[in-house]
Amino acid sequence: MHLILLDAKTAFDVVDHTHLMRRLGHIGVTDNHWSLIDSFLRDSTSAVKWKWKGCVSAEFGVQQGVRKEEY
Repeated sequence: MHLILLDAKTAFDVVDHTHLMRRLGHIGVTDNHWSLIDSFLRDSTSAVKWKWKGCVSAEFGVQQGVRKEEY
Protein backbone atom coordinates (compact mmCIF):
# COMPACT_ATOMS: atom_id res chain seq x y z
CA MET A 1 0.00 0.00 0.00
CA HIS A 2 1.27 3.47 -0.91
CA LEU A 3 0.04 6.78 0.44
CA ILE A 4 0.83 10.12 -1.14
CA LEU A 5 -0.18 13.32 0.58
CA LEU A 6 -0.07 16.70 -1.11
CA ASP A 7 -0.58 19.97 0.68
CA ALA A 8 -1.72 22.06 -2.29
CA LYS A 9 -1.97 25.23 -0.22
CA THR A 10 1.71 24.99 0.67
CA ALA A 11 2.67 24.08 -2.90
CA PHE A 12 1.25 27.34 -4.24
CA ASP A 13 3.36 29.33 -1.77
CA VAL A 14 6.50 28.45 -3.73
CA VAL A 15 5.29 28.61 -7.33
CA ASP A 16 7.66 30.82 -9.33
CA HIS A 17 5.59 33.25 -11.42
CA THR A 18 7.84 33.03 -14.50
CA HIS A 19 7.77 29.22 -14.47
CA LEU A 20 4.00 29.19 -13.93
CA MET A 21 3.38 31.46 -16.91
CA ARG A 22 5.69 29.40 -19.12
CA ARG A 23 3.90 26.17 -18.16
CA LEU A 24 0.47 27.70 -18.76
CA GLY A 25 1.58 28.64 -22.27
CA HIS A 26 2.90 25.12 -22.92
CA ILE A 27 -0.34 23.45 -21.89
CA GLY A 28 -2.38 25.66 -24.21
CA VAL A 29 -3.92 28.33 -22.02
CA THR A 30 -5.50 30.83 -24.41
CA ASP A 31 -4.07 34.32 -24.91
CA ASN A 32 -6.89 36.11 -23.08
CA HIS A 33 -6.67 33.91 -20.00
CA TRP A 34 -2.86 33.92 -20.06
CA SER A 35 -2.82 37.74 -20.26
CA LEU A 36 -5.25 38.04 -17.36
CA ILE A 37 -3.15 35.80 -15.11
CA ASP A 38 0.06 37.52 -16.23
CA SER A 39 -1.31 40.99 -15.43
CA PHE A 40 -2.38 39.76 -12.00
CA LEU A 41 1.12 38.47 -11.20
CA ARG A 42 3.33 41.00 -13.04
CA ASP A 43 5.05 43.55 -10.81
CA SER A 44 3.35 42.15 -7.70
CA THR A 45 4.27 43.76 -4.42
CA SER A 46 3.52 42.92 -0.83
CA ALA A 47 4.03 44.32 2.66
CA VAL A 48 4.01 42.89 6.16
CA LYS A 49 1.67 44.20 8.83
CA TRP A 50 2.40 43.52 12.48
CA LYS A 51 -0.88 43.06 14.36
CA TRP A 52 0.42 43.97 17.79
CA LYS A 53 1.94 47.29 16.72
CA GLY A 54 -0.12 48.18 13.66
CA CYS A 55 3.11 48.88 11.75
CA VAL A 56 3.43 48.12 8.05
CA SER A 57 6.72 47.33 6.31
CA ALA A 58 7.92 48.90 3.10
CA GLU A 59 6.60 47.22 -0.04
CA PHE A 60 8.76 44.56 -1.69
CA GLY A 61 8.55 42.68 -4.98
CA VAL A 62 7.01 39.21 -5.09
CA GLN A 63 8.31 36.63 -7.57
CA GLN A 64 6.63 33.51 -6.25
CA GLY A 65 3.54 32.37 -4.38
CA VAL A 66 -0.08 33.39 -4.52
CA ARG A 67 -1.86 36.32 -2.97
CA LYS A 68 -3.38 35.91 0.45
CA GLU A 69 -5.08 38.34 2.73
CA GLU A 70 -5.02 37.55 6.40
CA TYR A 71 -6.42 39.77 9.08
